[in-house]
Amino acid sequence: MEERLYEIDELEQHIQNADMNIYSTRVFGYSRTSSLDRLVHQAKNNHYSTFALYEKETFDESLKIFKQNIKKNFDDLEKIKWTDENIMIEIRK
Repeated sequence: MEERLYEIDELEQHIQNADMNIYSTRVFGYSRTSSLDRLVHQAKNNHYSTFALYEKETFDESLKIFKQNIKKNFDDLEKIKWTDENIMIEIRK
């Protein structure tokens, strides 16, 4: 089975194709703060399992762009703040 992340519209399509319906959805947000060094360390050590899906060259280029974007958009590289989100989808047949 192929491992990948799905966009919400893709999940909705799979649910419809399985002859099921979305009954409810709920978004959970988690405020986070970290340093750029810590985020880079986590990425290099597959803190999020999806990082393992990247080819080495693609990962290295993506990490380089990530660091550039963080440096461009955050003043304090020791206290980078963001919100993680998870979505719970309740489906019924």
